[in-house]
Amino acid sequence: MNAVECLVRASRGRARLRHRWRVLRSALRTYSVLPFIWAIAFAACGCNSRGIVIPESAAVAVVYGRVTTTTGTAMPDLSVLIRASVRTCSDTVLAGEAARTGAGGFYRSLVKSFGPADTYCVTVTVPPPPRSSLDSTKVGGSLVRFVDIATSPYDSVRVDIVLPER
Repeated sequence: MNAVECLVRASRGRARLRHRWRVLRSALRTYSVLPFIWAIAFAACGCNSRGIVIPESAAVAVVYGRVTTTTGTAMPDLSVLIRASVRTCSDTVLAGEAARTGAGGFYRSLVKSFGPADTYCVTVTVPPPPRSSLDSTKVGGSLVRFVDIATSPYDSVRVDIVLPER
């Protein structure tokens, strides 16, 4: 094989490589692997599909109670908003959950905080039912110990809510 034949074969080899690269690039554009890359990245960093970092552990506590009117009537099927902040109710909220009252006006929720295991101040808010004469109520100041999710039993606090008339 002389030098000219050697150069011709080498250029054909490069041409094949360039062609293969073009085909591969085209396939990557057509069948994007980006979702797979995102899935691998989220799995590696401990994120969920919304991009929220999920820590290895969380602190939890149970908040429960009953929602009634001033006359003692149970209030079924109402939203109950539960917020918790470390130590004082004026600190940054580190946990939040929503619950619904049952037929007897009772609610119960396992509140998860991604903050440290500590004593939290719990604030419970109940908006009034639609088209009613009742007013929204917010009760705060209940302290509860949030413990690591792997620890049991969990601490709990009862927060009863009375919805006043407007």
